[in-house]
Amino acid sequence: YYYFKSLDHDVTDETDWPDGYIRFVTPEEEYVIELANDLESMAQTNGFDDEETVNFILRFVQSIDYKYDNYTTYAGGNDYPKYPIEMLWDESGDCEDASNLFASLMEALDYQTVFLLVGASMDPSEEIEGLNHAMVGVELAEGSGQYYSDGSSSHYFLCETTAPGPTAGYPGWEQIELFHGYYI
Repeated sequence: YYYFKSLDHDVTDETDWPDGYIRFVTPEEEYVIELANDLESMAQTNGFDDEETVNFILRFVQSIDYKYDNYTTYAGGNDYPKYPIEMLWDESGDCEDASNLFASLMEALDYQTVFLLVGASMDPSEEIEGLNHAMVGVELAEGSGQYYSDGSSSHYFLCETTAPGPTAGYPGWEQIELFHGYYI
């Protein structure tokens, strides 16, 4: 925890943003692999298929308290992405923190993911003026609902990582406008 906490968390430099968020996805870390394997084992014990496994792990991440950066860090209101260990240790985080954790867990289990920076709104008539949210797309062979695609045959089903309830492909937003998608 202290090692990752000591790393640079600044994503304000134009050469670092928004690509810089991807450095916070750490599927190769031993604690991520162990947690991912434990969650997958629970899913298998319950006979879950791929989509159900994704939703099970998504619900785990959604169960972690949502808190804005200014409540959880000394960032002074600036964006402060957390590494997955920081979100787990702090037992809280915001959208990019939850997305980093979820993408890390899914990648550790060999699911293909894309980190998405979007404009999202619950109001279908609201004009989206810029990006205001992060979420993850997970590639599923047999999914349904909303997905991100780069024009290939792959579909990355949208996963809302912060609010309890939404499932893969059904993120719960009335509007989602993609600004950036980054393959992990």
